[in-house]
Amino acid sequence: SAYGTVQINNNVSIGQGNPTISVSVFPNPLTNRLHITCNIEDKIEITLSDIAGREVFQEAFTSSHSINTEQLAKGTYLYELRSKNGIIKIGKVVKD
Repeated sequence: SAYGTVQINNNVSIGQGNPTISVSVFPNPLTNRLHITCNIEDKIEITLSDIAGREVFQEAFTSSHSINTEQLAKGTYLYELRSKNGIIKIGKVVKD
C-alpha cells in the first residue's frame, strides 16, 4: 500500500502544552453515516481509505461532522484525522 504500515493507536495527542485532544468517531460498525466530534477549533481533515490503501473519501471540517457513507461498500476502512499540527487520530471502522 502507498501508506505503508498503519499503526492503530486510539490515544494520540499532538502539540506542546495543548490540553488533551478528545476525538470520537462513531458508530462502529457504521451503516449510512459516520460522525466525528473533536474538542479543538482548528480545521480538521478526515481521510478514509480502504484496506488496500486506496483513498475513498476526504473532507475538511471544524469541530464536529457527519459523513454520508451510503456510497461505501461493506468492509473495513482506515481513517486518519489531521489538523495543521499533524495527525490527531488514526483508526479503523467497519461498514456493515
